[in-house]
Amino acid sequence: MIKNFQNLSEKTKYVIVFLIIVFLPFLFLISQGKVIFWGTASLQFIPWNQFLFDSVLNGVFPLWNPYNGMGVPFIANLQSAVFYPLNWILFPFYVLFGIKGLTLGITLLIPTHLFIGGIGIMKILGYFERSKFSQFLSAIIFVFSGYILTRLSFISMVWAFAWVPWAVFACMQLKPINENGSYKQIFKLSILIALQILAGHAQTTFYTILVSAIIVIFLKFGSIKNQLFKIISFIASIVLSFMISAVQIIPTIEFLQNSQRRSEVGYEFAANLSLWPARLITVLFGNFWGNPNSGRFLSGGNFWEENIYLGVFPIAILIILFWTYIRKNRKAQISKQSRIIIKIYFALVIFSVLFAFGRFFVLFPFLYEYIPFFSLFQAPSRFLIVYVLSMSILFGFGFDLWISSAFNHKKTIIFLVVFGTFFFMAIAGKIMNPSFPATMINSLLLGSFLGLSFGLITLIKDKIQINQVGLKILVSLVIISDLFFHNFLWETFQPNTIFNDFNQDFVEDEYSRIFLNDQDESFLKFSLFFRPDRLQPLVDLRTTSPTFIPNTNLLNNRFSMVNNFDPIQTEKYTHFWKWINQLSINEQKKIVSMFGVDKIIHVDPSLLNNILLKEIQSEEIVQWYECGNYVIVEDQLDWLLYYGSKDRQDRCVLLNEELSEFLITKDSNEIPEIQYDFFDVNTININYSSSNPGWLVIRQNWYPGWKAVLDGESEVNIKEVDFLFQGFEIPSGDHKIVMSYAPKSFAVGLLISVLTLAFLLIFVIIVQFVENAGKKR
Repeated sequence: MIKNFQNLSEKTKYVIVFLIIVFLPFLFLISQGKVIFWGTASLQFIPWNQFLFDSVLNGVFPLWNPYNGMGVPFIANLQSAVFYPLNWILFPFYVLFGIKGLTLGITLLIPTHLFIGGIGIMKILGYFERSKFSQFLSAIIFVFSGYILTRLSFISMVWAFAWVPWAVFACMQLKPINENGSYKQIFKLSILIALQILAGHAQTTFYTILVSAIIVIFLKFGSIKNQLFKIISFIASIVLSFMISAVQIIPTIEFLQNSQRRSEVGYEFAANLSLWPARLITVLFGNFWGNPNSGRFLSGGNFWEENIYLGVFPIAILIILFWTYIRKNRKAQISKQSRIIIKIYFALVIFSVLFAFGRFFVLFPFLYEYIPFFSLFQAPSRFLIVYVLSMSILFGFGFDLWISSAFNHKKTIIFLVVFGTFFFMAIAGKIMNPSFPATMINSLLLGSFLGLSFGLITLIKDKIQINQVGLKILVSLVIISDLFFHNFLWETFQPNTIFNDFNQDFVEDEYSRIFLNDQDESFLKFSLFFRPDRLQPLVDLRTTSPTFIPNTNLLNNRFSMVNNFDPIQTEKYTHFWKWINQLSINEQKKIVSMFGVDKIIHVDPSLLNNILLKEIQSEEIVQWYECGNYVIVEDQLDWLLYYGSKDRQDRCVLLNEELSEFLITKDSNEIPEIQYDFFDVNTININYSSSNPGWLVIRQNWYPGWKAVLDGESEVNIKEVDFLFQGFEIPSGDHKIVMSYAPKSFAVGLLISVLTLAFLLIFVIIVQFVENAGKKR
C-alpha cells in the first residue's frame, strides 16, 4: 500500500492526506458513539430530515408540516433542503438504522462537505499555479477556519459553504458568451450555484453571487466588449441555476411573500450579530474572549458568528505577503498577474470585515437602506465567509513567497520583538494580577508563543539549510494543531443514544396541540439545553432530553405544538405569536383552548426536569360555527380574546370581508356531528351532518395552495377567518369535504426544473455528438 501511495501523483497524494485529516476527528467521535447534537442540528435539521423520510416511507411527499406553528409549508422552507441531492444519501442510513443511522449520516456529511469545499480551494490555487503544498495548506485553513469549524451544527450553512470556492473557480473559467465552448462553463457554473441554492442557505448564496460577479468583472479584465459578453455569460448562468432549482425557489418565494420578511427585516433585527470590533484581537489570540467549548464565552455577541481565527502562522505569512506587495523594492518577487489577483482578494478581505461590522460601521447601514436584497437578511457577520475564502486564497500566494524567499534578519527580528513583548506582558500580568481572566492570559501566551515560533523559523530557515520536507511537515503540524485546538468544538457532539430517547415517554394524540409561552421556550432553548455562552449541558442529556422545544416535537413519536422555531414564518402567525405572549396566563389559556390546545407547558426550575405539564379543556381543531361576522383585521385578535370567555354557541366566525352572497346568521343552537382525520400530512378528511348551513373553521394557518372539495365534485372557497385560520361556508345535509395542500408554486417549480434539466441533458448530448462527428472527419 505504501509503495502504491508513492507511485501516485503529488496532487493525488495531497488530496488523500487532506481527506484523512478532514475525516479523522469525525471518525474518532463516531467511534466513541457520538454524533452532531448541539444547536440547530437538533432544533431543526435532524427533526426535519426524520419528518421528511418518515413521510416518504408512508407514501406521501410532505409539502406541509401540520405539527408546528399551527401548520406551515414544509418544502417551501428553503433550509429544509428537501431537493438537495446529497441529503438523500441519508435516506438509506435512516431506512437501515433509524434515528441513529440518520444522525450518523448527517455527522459524516459534515466532513464530506468540508472536503468538497477544501478541494474547491485547491482548484482555485491550482488555476493560479500555486504549489501543491500551498494548495493543501490553504484548503486546511479554509475548512478548519474559526468561521466554518465552529458552526458545524448549522447544517445548511456548512452545506452552502462547500460550494462557495467551486462557484468562484467556475467564474474564473467563464468565457464570453460569443466564444466557442462558453456553454460548457455556463452550465458548470449554473449547476454549482443551483446546488448551493438547494443546500438551503439563501444568504450564503446571495454573497456567493456577489463575490462571483466581482471575480467575473475584475479578474482577467480584457476589452469592454469582452467583459460585457462575459457578464452576459454570468447572468445566463445565474438565470439557468434559478431554473434548475425552481422546484425549491418558487415555493420559497411564495413563502417569503406571505411571511414576516416579505419586504425587509427591521434594521435592529438585520443588524444583530454584527462583528464586534474588539473581536479583531482574536485574529491572533483566538480564545481571548473565551471559548464556550472549554469554559465560558465572556464577550457580547455570538462566538461562532464572529469567530475569525485562522491561526497565527497564516496571519504572519499574510503580513509578509502584504508587506512584499506594497514595497517597491520587493514587488518584483510577485508577477504582474499575481499582483492583480492579490489586489482583488485583499480588497475583498477589507470589504468583508467592514461589512461584517454591521451596526458598528457605515457600510452595512448604507447597503441596507439603498441597495436591494441587503434588507432581507440578518447577521452582517455572515459575510465573513468571504473573508475566510479570500484569506485562504491569499495564504496560497503568501506561503509560496515565504518558503522561497530570503528575508532580512533585522526585519524578521521585528516579529520576535512584537510577540516577545506580548509574551512577557502576559507572564507579568499573570504574576502581578492573578485575578485577570485566565482565558485572556492563556490566549496571549499561546498566540505570542506561536508568533515567536514563526519568527524563529523564518530567521533560521535561510541561515541553516533546513530540509524543505521537514519544514513543510513542521508548519503543517503547527497550523493544523493550532486551528483544531481553537476551533473544533467537540462539545457539539453527544452520544447518539440521546436521539433515540426523544419523545419516547410522550405519546400524544395527533389531533391535539401543546403550547409553551415564548419566555419558557427561550429558557429551555438558550438557558438550559443550548446555552450560547457554554456548550456543556446543564442537565444529563441521557436522562433529560429537550422534548418540548420546537422542532424536537418532530422526532420519533411526534406531536403538535403551537410553537414554531424557524426564521421565516407566516406574517399573521408572527403577529399572533407576539400578541398571545403579551397576554396574561389566564388569557393565554382561554385563547389556546379555542385552537385545539389541551396541554400547556410551564417551566419550573424547582422541578427535577424543569417541566410542568398542565392539561386543559380544549376544543377540536375542526370547528363548526353558525354565523359569520365581518370585523376589520386589526380588531380580530381582540374579538378572539372577547370570545374566549364565551361558549361556542355564543360565538361567530370573524371574517375579513363582507360577503357578496348571503351572510349566515345565527338562528339555532344546533351543533352538527363532525368527524375528521388527518389522512396524511397534506390532507384532511371531514365528514359532517347538519340541518342548517354554517361555517367550518380549520384551526391551522391560512395559506395559498390549500383547496377544499365538497363531495368529490365542487371546490369550496377557503377564506382567511379569525385573523389567521382557514374557514369556508358549508351547506346543510350530510357531506364529505377533502382538504388538500397542492400548491401551484410547487407544480410550476417542478415543471420548470424538470424541463430545464431535460433541456441541458439533450443539449449536451447533441453537442457531444456533433463534436465527435467532427473529430471523425
